[in-house]
Amino acid sequence: MRYFVIASILASISVARADDTKPVAMTTVKDLADVCKRLVADLDPKATCTSAGKLAVKGGVEAETYVAKGGMVRYAVVVTANKVMYLSPPVEIMPMNCGMSKCDVLDDNKTTLRTLTINNVSIPALVIDKKFHHEVTNEKGKQDTTEKWTSTSVIACSGSAKGGPACSVREWGGRGNSCKVTVKPDGNVLSNCDATDYIAVE
Repeated sequence: MRYFVIASILASISVARADDTKPVAMTTVKDLADVCKRLVADLDPKATCTSAGKLAVKGGVEAETYVAKGGMVRYAVVVTANKVMYLSPPVEIMPMNCGMSKCDVLDDNKTTLRTLTINNVSIPALVIDKKFHHEVTNEKGKQDTTEKWTSTSVIACSGSAKGGPACSVREWGGRGNSCKVTVKPDGNVLSNCDATDYIAVE
């Protein structure tokens, strides 16, 4: 079988270090109904699952973003190559996470399913840019915003990874570490965060 391929996403300028750099195996799925069944698992019974964008990648590969919403929001990428469908590990986002009269609140998120060209190889990547704020309920019962931050998630998948199709799911930024990330067309990752890092699926 001819697999879709990804080389690596290299950070040439300062990039915040993500928690896990190890690729995670993709899951073979039967059809799009199977995709949604997996994505809504453990979510609200009324959770929805929809397509959020498609992309044709050089080499006959098709990529599609799917999003499940039901209390939590889950994004994943479905890649079809040679009539076989693969599902990436998801990125999960809590729209509101509260406790002790304090909340982390998602203000906005933007997803971009795009082609990167690395070492002359075209690969699909999902970039998720998020904006949050932290609020505290004051003595008058009103919410005071005490912090704002941005973070970025990237799902990058490979059919030629060792052991079979796999993805790197990476995260930059978070509360106390606001991070603005730009993924360049050649795969370079530019950031205002400290440390140096890279994404690679090999």
